[in-house]
Amino acid sequence: MAAKIARLELANIRAVHAFAREQGIDCDSNPCNTTDVIYDAGRWVLAQKAVRALQDAMPGDNAAVYTFHGPDEVRSKFYCGKGGDEGVFGGISYEAGSINAYKFTIGVLKLCLKKGLDLQTNTPVTRVDRLPEGFYKVDTPRGTVTARRVVMATNGYTAHLLKRFQGHIVPLRGHVTAQRPGLNMPQGGLENTYTFSYAKGYDYMIPQPPGSKFEGDIVIGGRLSSAASEGLYEYGTTDDSTEDEDTMQDLSNTLPQYFGDNWGTDHPDGRTRMKWTGIMGYGPDGLPFVGEMPGEKDLWVSAGFQGHGMVFCWMSARGLVEMMEGRDGEELRGWFPDAFRIHQSRFGLTFKDRMHTHGDPSA
Repeated sequence: MAAKIARLELANIRAVHAFAREQGIDCDSNPCNTTDVIYDAGRWVLAQKAVRALQDAMPGDNAAVYTFHGPDEVRSKFYCGKGGDEGVFGGISYEAGSINAYKFTIGVLKLCLKKGLDLQTNTPVTRVDRLPEGFYKVDTPRGTVTARRVVMATNGYTAHLLKRFQGHIVPLRGHVTAQRPGLNMPQGGLENTYTFSYAKGYDYMIPQPPGSKFEGDIVIGGRLSSAASEGLYEYGTTDDSTEDEDTMQDLSNTLPQYFGDNWGTDHPDGRTRMKWTGIMGYGPDGLPFVGEMPGEKDLWVSAGFQGHGMVFCWMSARGLVEMMEGRDGEELRGWFPDAFRIHQSRFGLTFKDRMHTHGDPSA
């Protein structure tokens, strides 16, 4: 199953960038490598074991191509800190990419509108009910729609509409900043995207590529453990118009810590250009839910992407459409992970601990 998921992620990355290129969508599409920079000894050991196990299981497969970097190479090649006192244990690079998700989504919607899509903006769905004759009644503040089939692409908000997902897709508020690079950093942008992995969690970092509006800026998100009780109260939060001040402040201070003397003096216009939050959807087994709801004919779901939607959503949507159109045969089962499907057994799983957080909330 791990091999199928790894192949799906790589196929998703390549398919999104290919679609943007073929359709001429202006969305800062930038196929590139990513590097996981690891600051914790235990995580470094586990990461090496996981990669080698994947490579042993998938010899010669493109989805198993990883490059290991020692601490000195991480510092020299990826600008991370100086002299070793920042505690870098190593790094791992592999194929990935970056894209402006908003611009890409708008580009896809424009293509759909040309094909006849009826798009109702600022119209939240408030309730979905099955009618006796088998159709679904979809309520909104602007009226009711009756549909033969319904697709719930609602991620962190799914449990509000489908109560069976309460405790199985839990909303989680995430924090993000866009920062101007320090004056010693490459002003045209770093070549790779990054993940910084440490004992209490991880941060992800996406440099804006050459030619983009804010070329060279660095988007960095994470720092869940900086929030109250190490992020416990971010779970269940659905309001992305608010933020945790401690998390945002910590995010604003991270880049000089990661890049050390390579950062240099802050940009004269200030370090942080923009900050925002967003709502993700997390589940107990760490996998998305894709498919038809058990016992609910023609009620379909593609949600719960665990903060990892950029490498899951596109191919999950393709798999969902194959299922909806009755093509759920050997070909689909050959590449789509069965673990993503909505089996009744998955509703028996519960959170046993906090994901991505550590510590006692009462301490």
